[in-house]
Amino acid sequence: MSCLRLYLLGPPRVERTDGPCTFDRRKAMALLAYLAVTARRQPRDVLATLFWPELDQSRARAALRRTLVAVKQGIGEGWLDADREAIGLDGDRSLWTDVARFHECLTAAQAHDHPRDGSCSACLAAQSEAAALYRDAFMAGFTLRDSADFDDWQREQGECLRHELAGALETLSHGCAAQGDTEAAIGYARRRLSLDPLREAAHRQLMRLYAQSGQRAAAIAQYRACRDQLRQELALSPSQETAQLYRQIRENRLSSSSPAQPVPPSHLPQQATPFVGRTSELADIAQRLADPGCRLLTLAGPGGIGKTRLAIAAAAAQGGSPPSARPAWSSPRLRRRSVSPLAQEWARRIRIAPDRCPRPNCSITCGTRRCSSYWITWSTWLQAQRCWRNCSLPHPGSSCWSPPVSG
Repeated sequence: MSCLRLYLLGPPRVERTDGPCTFDRRKAMALLAYLAVTARRQPRDVLATLFWPELDQSRARAALRRTLVAVKQGIGEGWLDADREAIGLDGDRSLWTDVARFHECLTAAQAHDHPRDGSCSACLAAQSEAAALYRDAFMAGFTLRDSADFDDWQREQGECLRHELAGALETLSHGCAAQGDTEAAIGYARRRLSLDPLREAAHRQLMRLYAQSGQRAAAIAQYRACRDQLRQELALSPSQETAQLYRQIRENRLSSSSPAQPVPPSHLPQQATPFVGRTSELADIAQRLADPGCRLLTLAGPGGIGKTRLAIAAAAAQGGSPPSARPAWSSPRLRRRSVSPLAQEWARRIRIAPDRCPRPNCSITCGTRRCSSYWITWSTWLQAQRCWRNCSLPHPGSSCWSPPVSG
């Protein structure tokens, strides 16, 4: 049976059983990658707008048809599942992508039911395969000059995959060290550090591994490299934890037999710079999250005020994820929406009952669930006053409203 293989972790390439596939249009490669990674049928209008945003709908759909022809010429007939309204890849055919296999390996390791001490051979084997699949960044070196939305999608996919790889490499380094394979542990730690040279935890892991393998000079050199990079890039000094580890190594007080403590797993994005200030906002978020009745907590405001960074810092302070956390809806086009329509959409989505007060500590109805906290930042509070009337809610100036946290 013919098989189609897409390699997207690195410079993209496509292979069939009988050899490599070539395309005479870059957008043919982009379209095939998009359909393979999203793994579902996409409306033609959505694809036309994604790849040809500068054209009107009829011309964009015509360009899409021509690109489909180029895809069929490159991979052969029978792989596309297309009709007049939507396009996808035929799920009954033998299609393999390194991205899907990468996720399968990580999912298998995460689903393995045992204590997370990093020493399970089966988990390490699965994550080792995932790390080997990751040859380079997602679709490295590939871009579309006239499709900013596709470039945004490609960049977002790349960041997610890179973050997942970083977690796997940390686990592999600690796991190999726990099993006594220090050489492999050092290799994984070096690769983890190359993804984020400013991450002190990765420097410390290498320092420990060098010291435990008898390479004391290399451990000291690693500390100096960490110190110099932090000073040059961020004008910061190493943390107390890093400095203390350095002193233990320099004074030969670090036991060569004591394993490095694994970093608790986290699904939070890694940040290149430290989070500074906003202690009052963090304290207020922590207080609200500690309330068992708080079922919905919303940070909102104009773009660029630091909502995402504040949310990441708050989640990190909770140990990676708040208690009883639940997925939240967010708009994929947030940067293209004004605040008031976004607030109207929120009000519509959560269906706040018009006869209940939405201030904090007042019970309100959210569809079939009850929430006790509806929180919105001061900047959005001021800019979205008109939309509350459209939702039949009390006006922000009325006595039943209490001002939200500024942010």
